Amino acid sequence: MDTGSAAEKLTSLLAGRIDFAAVAYGSVQDYQQTGDLVILAQGGSSRNPLLGDLPTIKEAGVDMSMEFPYVISFPKGTDKTIISRMADYVKAITEKPEYAKDLEEGYKQTVTYMGTEDAIKYLTEIRSDFMQYRDVIRK
Repeated sequence: MDTGSAAEKLTSLLAGRIDFAAVAYGSVQDYQQTGDLVILAQGGSSRNPLLGDLPTIKEAGVDMSMEFPYVISFPKGTDKTIISRMADYVKAITEKPEYAKDLEEGYKQTVTYMGTEDAIKYLTEIRSDFMQYRDVIRK
């Protein structure tokens, strides 16, 4: 069951209303450092070297992986010029070395940029992969 945004998941975890949640490392790192939360595994199919020895879900004994990319999306029917312009802005930002450094240091993530068509293809693949675990996760 989805419990909402990262902030809502963290509130529910800290209050003991849920036992675990999938959230970005940047959202929980402070709680890990204080000992209020324990990070069990990372969701990707391969380890993020910025997270040290933290195993993947598969390495931790669960035969699955879950990618959680950040995306910028627009309502269906948005003018393609607007989408293209935003894609150009995002690409320019991701090419700034200071942005990459801030993202790595603050959130332990590397910068990855995909154009619109590649991103749609990738998200479609992730959704297909994720849906095979739907029933297991709901239990």
